[in-house]
Amino acid sequence: MSLFHPTVYLVIAIIVLGILLYALWSKYKVQTRLGQHYAMVSLKLSAIPKSSPTRQRLEAARACFDEGWQVLSTAEKPYNLMKGFAQAVEIDELACSWKKNYLEKMEQMQLIGDFFELPSRNDTEKYYSMLTEAYLVVILYTVLSSYDKQEQDVAEDYKVVKSRMDVCVQLQKNNPMVYKLRADFCMRLGAVADEKLIEKDLETAIRLAEADEDGRTLSCPGVDSKQQRLFVLTWCHHQLGCLARKTQNLPRAKEHFELAIKYADPHYFGLAYCYFCLCIITLMSIKKAEPEERPGITLQAINIFQDGVAAEKRTLRYLPMIRDIELPRKLAKELIKRFTKGLPTAGDGF
Repeated sequence: MSLFHPTVYLVIAIIVLGILLYALWSKYKVQTRLGQHYAMVSLKLSAIPKSSPTRQRLEAARACFDEGWQVLSTAEKPYNLMKGFAQAVEIDELACSWKKNYLEKMEQMQLIGDFFELPSRNDTEKYYSMLTEAYLVVILYTVLSSYDKQEQDVAEDYKVVKSRMDVCVQLQKNNPMVYKLRADFCMRLGAVADEKLIEKDLETAIRLAEADEDGRTLSCPGVDSKQQRLFVLTWCHHQLGCLARKTQNLPRAKEHFELAIKYADPHYFGLAYCYFCLCIITLMSIKKAEPEERPGITLQAINIFQDGVAAEKRTLRYLPMIRDIELPRKLAKELIKRFTKGLPTAGDGF
């Protein structure tokens, strides 16, 4: 005689099946989020014209990053590894892909960590070591976030990253890229980051880059230093625009997005985002404009939006996805539809 009624077995089977389905769904969501991580994308550089500063920058950064991994097995030359990583991050971290042999690379993180205990023989080695350690802490934190396994003490990660980047700033006070990277790394650690310090670092990077028209203070092997200077200016104005928009300081946001667009090359990954945000801000200024000025402002916003669409298409040819682009694009499009009512030709194409 069975101890349980057949219905009980059915209920147990359903529960077990539900647990399995939930586990599979959770794994799928994690893999999806991990696949969208900026360090896990596969760039299609052949889709960018060879003459593009973006392609030249990404190719140079990828070469440095690959060189770093190649020397990992040569333990007697640990600083070659750190030099490769540091230079790649300085040029453009977007090219530093962990997708190939991902699990193996994550396992090797422990071996890389041992190198940081070695004494530096000079300031250059110290700089490479500090920058590489800060970069790897940020990578590890953001990867764990994809697995919903954020470290217990985010403040400790921030403390490590901030202290390492402080040393880098002391070693290269006139290098705008160091301030750009300190701001970048700290922003990615979420709410614990000091936004006032981030804003100050971005402004300092801009000031130093503007004063160095030839880009001589930048470390960018394989890249034209003048183009690298423009990249720093583009990225910093882009981020300052985002910070100003976050605090609803729209005039300041507009100024920074306009400057980011001015300095950007056509394949800059954040160009479409800058266009869409500028479109939104332009449309929001209509309420304060005189009635006879409003059609002209609307048409200007439409042109900005169309430039954003073109920039997004260019970017998606080499980058699988653009993070955070969907919301500003949709908002800009909806605002255009709202403000083009009554304009006979302004809404064409929408």
